[in-house]
Amino acid sequence: MIIGDILAKVLLAVFNRPYTNYWLRNAPIEEISDEYEKLRKKTFAGGDYKSSELMNKMNDAIVYRMNAEYKKTHPNEGNKTVHHEHGWYLPGDY
Repeated sequence: MIIGDILAKVLLAVFNRPYTNYWLRNAPIEEISDEYEKLRKKTFAGGDYKSSELMNKMNDAIVYRMNAEYKKTHPNEGNKTVHHEHGWYLPGDY
């Protein structure tokens, strides 16, 4: 059991770092939003736009979670989506 506990802690420390896919799936929305804002300020202040792909992933994770939470709290609303930073994304907007 001790080895399993140690292994679990090591794996969590490795995978639960900011900006990993594991972190994006499991971190609270507030934490992702805070990191997104820090990255946005750093990216645009320095003129280094290499982080825009990561920012898109973070935004997608936030929107996905917001929509999932909305569907849980409003089960009879159908396919409505939540308004977020970049506007409304409706089913016909492909």
